Amino acid sequence: QSCRHALYGLTPDAGNNATPAAKSLIAYTLVKYPAETAKAQAALEASLLAINAMPKPFVLNFQDPKVGLAIKALEELDEALSELKSKLAE
Repeated sequence: QSCRHALYGLTPDAGNNATPAAKSLIAYTLVKYPAETAKAQAALEASLLAINAMPKPFVLNFQDPKVGLAIKALEELDEALSELKSKLAE
């Protein structure tokens, strides 16, 4: 959630709110780089879903296949955010 809050300009009490604040990074990139932003948003949501699907506590379930799926989702999020970062650096 903290990644969503940072990108969307939200405070922790926003919960699962996925509406970006007017002056957030996501609001800016949606206008400038909509395709890359959409990819990053989709990857973020997929990552959060995968993490929430993992059995808890992690320390007792780290070998569960769902953990591997969450790691893959996070790698895809990292790739999507890197692409967005590259666009911002242009």
